[in-house]
Amino acid sequence: MFVNDKRPRATSEDGELQTTEDWELQQTFVEDGASIGSGGIVLGGVRIGRGALIGAGAVVTRDVAPGATVVGSPARPLPTPALTEAR
Repeated sequence: MFVNDKRPRATSEDGELQTTEDWELQQTFVEDGASIGSGGIVLGGVRIGRGALIGAGAVVTRDVAPGATVVGSPARPLPTPALTEAR
């Protein structure tokens, strides 16, 4: 799911239904080869890098580096195999 409005509301401060002029569209960029798992939520203004993997149910609140795998809420990067082997 992509969330493209930082402050979603059905009505304005005076109680009237909001129109397209009452909100600001936030762009989200998903680069080539990136994958988003089932139920993943991506907030507006975020860039998901080339080949990145978003885990199922993750809530992406920040940019995701190319090739990174992120999981959780909020989404955090998993350690890379090279870093894990060095330990």
